[in-house]
Amino acid sequence: MSSYRVITDQAHWSKWYDSTWATARAQGMAECFDRTYFPPPHMQRYFRGMLNTFYGILQKTIQTTEGKVIVKQHQFDADAQAVMTKLCDLARHSTHALLSSATLLRQLTTLRMDSTWNKTNLEFITGFELLAERYNDLQPNVHRMLHQDFLMTLLQNSVRDIPTLRNVQNQDSLRSVTGGACLNYTQYLALLKSVAITMDATTRERRTPRRSVNTHTHAPPAELSQDEIVDDILVCLANQMERTRSFTPRMNKDTWDSLTKAGQVAWDTIADADKGTILGYVTRNLKKRDERSANVTDVHSPPTIPDTESITKPEPRSHEEAMLIDELAGDNQWKNAEKTELDRLTELVITPYKWTYCTISNMMGSTSQGLFVLAPRKTRKNLTQKTQMDHHHHC
Repeated sequence: MSSYRVITDQAHWSKWYDSTWATARAQGMAECFDRTYFPPPHMQRYFRGMLNTFYGILQKTIQTTEGKVIVKQHQFDADAQAVMTKLCDLARHSTHALLSSATLLRQLTTLRMDSTWNKTNLEFITGFELLAERYNDLQPNVHRMLHQDFLMTLLQNSVRDIPTLRNVQNQDSLRSVTGGACLNYTQYLALLKSVAITMDATTRERRTPRRSVNTHTHAPPAELSQDEIVDDILVCLANQMERTRSFTPRMNKDTWDSLTKAGQVAWDTIADADKGTILGYVTRNLKKRDERSANVTDVHSPPTIPDTESITKPEPRSHEEAMLIDELAGDNQWKNAEKTELDRLTELVITPYKWTYCTISNMMGSTSQGLFVLAPRKTRKNLTQKTQMDHHHHC
């Protein structure tokens, strides 16, 4: 019982039917799905037991509104074969069946392989094939089914944006022009799947990292079930429809509920372009306000005091050591600096006096030492001579 899928929505009829039929066939109850089957005399008791068993399964798995009514109608005879016949007719002739057929046909005609499809090429082609089969299964007669020529045109349009897959159609057209036989839908589908498998293998190898060290064996991707493939196709269709749908400005439910009744009525009277302008203006201002609040600096926070203890101060060195290091390094700028400073002190004037550098010569006429004295300009020469004479007399 646990191996059977429960159906709660008539829209999932195709999935439920395929799954239930496969499980029932594996358990030897496939005759319950054949409305024309009548057992021979020696198999009637066995077939009666089969109907009773499968009717109990249907009681548990059929949870749709109309399906429950049909199952209820056979609670006394437990004719599971008659229940399945009525369920199939309901799936093909009911209003829901007509709506499902229209939806499937629209999906088949609008399906395109583009950037929104992120699965393999083979899965896309298989998904198209499954959608076509589901559409034909919902039709009440053969005349309303999609024939192969039309399906081939739909499939060619769905893959025309992929150059490699479009080449299959181009080669078929070239073969027709040169007098060759054209491909039918079955042949075109098989050839297209072959090209898709080659493309998928090439893409997988290109994406697989090639390393000479730490090489790992990459397992092939797990194959998806038919239901998963169809679900991926429907997601792709939803993304394509959402992308092509025109933009309609709208506000969220909380904002709409916060408006008064008069405000809601007034909003409905505004054109869509004006709604977009209003909502865009509000969005931009909210964004600017958030940016301003994010850039605010706390001016009251105390300044960061650097850790002076962690700073290593250079050890002081003497003037003689500094001059020696500079001289060994070829840097003699300190000599020029001292000479410049000496010249400035010599020419420095303090009115009415001037600093005067006087040299003292010994008896041999060579300069031995000098000193700075503050004296009037006119006594500069006399002071120098007098200093020299006093020194000579002292010696």
